[in-house]
Amino acid sequence: MKHIGLPAGVVLWCLGIAFAPLATVAQRKGGDLATASLEELTQIHISVSSFARKDEDLWTTPAAVFVITKEDIVRSSASSIPELLRMVPGMQVAQIDASSWAISARGFNSVYANKLLVLIDGRTVYSEAISGVLWDQLNLPLEDIERIEVIRGPGAAVWGTNAVNGVINIIAKKTRSTTGLSMSDNLSRIGETANIRYGAALGQRAQYRVFASYIDRSPFDTASGVRAFDGEKIVRGGARLDWQLSPSNWITTSGDLYGGHINQQIKPDIPLNVGPGQQEKGSLVGGHVLSLWEHRSQRGEMALQVYYDDQSRHQLAAYSRTRTVDLDYQDHLPLGPRNDLVWGAELQFSGDRILAIVPETTQPNYKN
Repeated sequence: MKHIGLPAGVVLWCLGIAFAPLATVAQRKGGDLATASLEELTQIHISVSSFARKDEDLWTTPAAVFVITKEDIVRSSASSIPELLRMVPGMQVAQIDASSWAISARGFNSVYANKLLVLIDGRTVYSEAISGVLWDQLNLPLEDIERIEVIRGPGAAVWGTNAVNGVINIIAKKTRSTTGLSMSDNLSRIGETANIRYGAALGQRAQYRVFASYIDRSPFDTASGVRAFDGEKIVRGGARLDWQLSPSNWITTSGDLYGGHINQQIKPDIPLNVGPGQQEKGSLVGGHVLSLWEHRSQRGEMALQVYYDDQSRHQLAAYSRTRTVDLDYQDHLPLGPRNDLVWGAELQFSGDRILAIVPETTQPNYKN
């Protein structure tokens, strides 16, 4: 991606912010926001699926749901998912260092907020080992995100574990909308983000895409002007295949692999076996593979999803590994013009292994 000079870049950015919303509404309604009435604005169709695990209109959803659309992502200056969440009303988003975030809704915020469930296409990224979400591992290319649905309120009845204060569901784009070659590079004082993606068709009913991304978060400056020992460097690659078996059956298969390093400054009063100056250079590696079968007809909808997730980290003088296998089935049956029945079952197995280095004995302790 060719870099644009500062004056031209500022002008283009301002013009994009001014005219992009008008173009979007004009395409939908044949007008613009300046001439649209309140009734016309409320009739703009925005589909959500995270509240009741079925497609429904945002305006009729009985919950505090906010949707970050792909147009919002394009118009924003965000380079990561936590930065996008700052535009959600009621969300508490705080950046602790160059790679650590504290994100929650309705209070109880901390680095490991244990009352907020985060999903990527229905796959939970909640870590049972630390009872929270590791945001430094969610470095997805923003160009591949269709929308982000945020529910500020309890959703445990539908999604289960950890959905006490809210649910964040990140939904990726279909492969049919990401064909061709795409490259981007974002360089600023907070770091660099580079992405490359290629998508194409496999026959008449299947499409695929492959991508690779590189993220380099620059260290923060301390109050004295010295660079802090934080930041991260992560490389990620993955692929996705969407296959339409018949007019009513679809299969989606996706997966990715990532790895990198994260730096962390440990307080002097914490007795951990780290490097000189209480500085630790940690590492992380992981990946997942997911397969989803969907059936849609006039009599109802069915979906069967299975995924395997594996992640390992070396941080805070400890090695940890978490492996998760999940099988999820859902059935949606319409009962007349005003009622729906959504039911399903989920089976999940998660295994954790932690190896901690004790400074006094320098002997490893195992916890399974």
